[in-house]
Amino acid sequence: MSLLYPTSLAPLMFPKVHRRAGGARPCRTRADDSLVLLHEIGRSTDPTRQAYTDGALVLIDGFAARLAPHDPPSARLRSLSLLGMLAGTLQLSRALTDRQLADELLEQGIHNALALLDAEQHN
Repeated sequence: MSLLYPTSLAPLMFPKVHRRAGGARPCRTRADDSLVLLHEIGRSTDPTRQAYTDGALVLIDGFAARLAPHDPPSARLRSLSLLGMLAGTLQLSRALTDRQLADELLEQGIHNALALLDAEQHN
């Protein structure tokens, strides 16, 4: 696996889960708020969905610029898909009652994302 991704991209795409004192369930993060809102945004009016799209693309374009500095548009869709995969992993981990399994899922999600990025880099 390329060392480029763990140090520069993964922390941006999959923020570290913050635990409360005593190992209680993780605290809510801004990423959680976005995940909760996705369902509502999908059912909202076109202007609301456009505002969300505009904001998401700012983030995605930042990822794409890091993935393909000489041609960011070529990595835009890949970045968007990867963010969707990671968001789903985070959301599923939050729903699990088994903390160890949830943590393992988060680690596997990071591993899968990095493997995908590494595979793409070699194609």
